[in-house]
Amino acid sequence: MPIAICRACKSYAGKAINYITDENKAERIYTYGLDESRSLPQQFIDTARLFGKGENFDERKYYHLKFSFEAKDRIENGGKLNAELAEKIANEYLQNHYRGNEYVLAIHTDKDHIHAHAIINAVSFEDGKKIQHSNHDLANMKDEINDISEQYGVSRFDWKQAVKDKRKNLKQERTKEPKEL
Repeated sequence: MPIAICRACKSYAGKAINYITDENKAERIYTYGLDESRSLPQQFIDTARLFGKGENFDERKYYHLKFSFEAKDRIENGGKLNAELAEKIANEYLQNHYRGNEYVLAIHTDKDHIHAHAIINAVSFEDGKKIQHSNHDLANMKDEINDISEQYGVSRFDWKQAVKDKRKNLKQERTKEPKEL
């Protein structure tokens, strides 16, 4: 049951990369399009500058994708998921959509649920184009990561129903609140 979250970030990627690659959290780390002997965040900056991008404060500099799997899917809990499989699922999605962008993928096993973090350079190293996500793209991301996970025996998450339930609960909470005159 992967829940997929994607956030565009306007700061530089250093703190995010340091967080996801923290050895106390990350069991597996994978890099794509990067030289691991050099500073990973600096390589994101260098790629953006090569194409004249990333200089403005309000520019998207990277994306942070997070795929969270249900605890019940872990091998220890009778499922099929371990850090290696989570990496395979996340990497399959990332290779389908971000083959022209540098990224760092880290699999965290420090919580009851396994989750994958990906920090993706917003600027393509192939052509300098920036990633653009529409709401439709984000919805497709959630569906596709569910499809990939299901192929490997990991349960689906009905995110559309979860959104409906959340909206219903918020509406009910609002009707209970006293209204100002």
